[in-house]
Amino acid sequence: MNPPAVEVFKAHGIDLEREPLEAAICAQHNNGGLRGSIWWESNVRGLFPVGEANGSHGVYRPADRP
Repeated sequence: MNPPAVEVFKAHGIDLEREPLEAAICAQHNNGGLRGSIWWESNVRGLFPVGEANGSHGVYRPADRP
């Protein structure tokens, strides 16, 4: 982590030596990319993607629910 970033955390009362940051990976904004048929098959023959890869999780994305 670069020194200016460390200073930002320090200015907000976060001591990175005592309270390490948790890294979380999220691909939420990588929705879609494959076109799925009504039988869930993609435009790649024999590949059946689900969820965000196929845009097949309904009207709302999981993070957009109230």
